[in-house]
Order: sequence, then structure tokens, then C-alpha cells
Amino acid sequence: MHERSESRSGVWDTLKREPLAHFLSVAALLFIGHAVFSGDGREVITVDVPTQEYLIQQQQELILRPLTEEEKFKAVESFIEEEILVREARKRGFENSSRIRTMLIQNMRFFMASEIPEPTEEDLRVFFEENADRFRMEPSITYDHAFFSNPEDVPPDTLELLRAGADHQYIGDTDAVSAKMIGMTERQVIKSFGRDLAPAILAIEDEQWHGPFASAHGTHFLRVAERRPARMPSFEDARNWLEQEWVMAKNRDIVERELDVMRKNYRIEVLEPSQDQQ
Repeated sequence: MHERSESRSGVWDTLKREPLAHFLSVAALLFIGHAVFSGDGREVITVDVPTQEYLIQQQQELILRPLTEEEKFKAVESFIEEEILVREARKRGFENSSRIRTMLIQNMRFFMASEIPEPTEEDLRVFFEENADRFRMEPSITYDHAFFSNPEDVPPDTLELLRAGADHQYIGDTDAVSAKMIGMTERQVIKSFGRDLAPAILAIEDEQWHGPFASAHGTHFLRVAERRPARMPSFEDARNWLEQEWVMAKNRDIVERELDVMRKNYRIEVLEPSQDQQ
């Protein structure tokens, strides 16, 4: 968790210039002042600067862009919530194995929100109307796709052949299934091709063949076949996943209420660079 970024000094300089850094600095001073003058004996959860850097960097690498101030704040808050859940899980007797803390967190969340009733049709319709943006379908792209599993098998003139009109379904290791990648969202492109390669693929704007793109799976050539803008599905179209979303939302509500209560048992310290180096 305390893994340090190669650009640590640059991250610190950036944090010092951002409003979030000032907010965290004030917050840390308030927590410290409260501890000094009240002398409370609560457990301390300290979020040091390397941990903050790691959390922010990890999230930025996942979404391929810098975080906003609110997103940085939420990344730290999410870590604090998880730490509270882990400690509360241990207090309540859950086994603390060396596998991963995720198991404790999941057990604790399930324990707190295990009695959610089945939603009615009216519940789902109200939830759908009140959370329309949650169900908005992301923009997507359908690609024509030619593929070679072995990079050494790629003829040097493959791109020229494709642009000249060669049938891509009969090129390399392409088959009827892999010849078209249908309705790919940005997230799916990242998952399929990796964070390093995805930006170049997502940057394709015309309808020409492009490549070669080298991934862990082989060598790819791609052409945009169709683009679909973000769109709002009907209630009937969203019905298949609506109930699951409703249950998840109720689960979050219960966990957040419990966390607000449990949080009062802890003194939270989010350190600034100057404090962390002392």
C-alpha cells in the first residue's frame, strides 16, 4: 500500500498547488487539534502521503485521465471507509487470514446489509426515474477486427491489403467470432487491449483500417464500423439489470448509515507532505 511512484516529487509539487491539498491540510490540523485538546482515546486511522499518492495514481491509471478534486477526495474517503470496515470486521470476530482484506470488507458489508427486501414493480419504476443517469448507456464503437496470434506471422503488407478491400475474416487467425468487436465502450476497450494500447485505438476517428496494434494476445488491425452515442434505455430495456441496481443501492445506503455510526469510534488523520516527513 505504501508503494511510491517514480514521480513522487512531481506529485507532491502538484498536490501542494491544488485546493485538495489545502483542504487536507486544514482537515489534518483539525483532527490533530481535536486530539490534543480533547484527549480522546479513539483508534487512529492515518492516511499518509505515500498512500494518498498510490490511491490517486492507481485510480488515474484505471480511467486514463487525471482525477478531479472531488475524485481525489473520494479515493481517500473510500480507503478510510474500507479501513473502518476491516477493523470493525475484526472486532466482530471475522477470521483475519493473510489472503486479502477484501474478504473482510465483503463479509462486513454483507453482514450489515443482509436483510434487504425484494423490490416491487413500483419500487423499480421510481428508482429508474430518480436515477436515470445511472442507466444511461455509454457511447460505444463497433470495430471490424483482423488478428494474428503470433506477431511473426504478420505479413508486412497486411494494412495495405485491408485498405485495398481484402476480406478481413480470412486474414491471420481471424474467425467469424473475432472478426467484429460489437458495441465496445471505452472501459471494454481498455479491458481488452490494456491501458497502454487503448488510447491509440480510441483515438481512431475515420473509417479506415489501422494497425498493427500489439497487445499481450497478439497483433491487431482495426476499423471503425459503427459509432453509437450515449443513449437512455426504456424501463423495459433496463428491466434485466434494474433489480440488481436497486438492491445494490439499498445495500450502499445501509452500509453508509452504519459507517457514519462506526466512524465516530475513530480519529482520522490524513497527513500532508510536511507532516509525513517529520
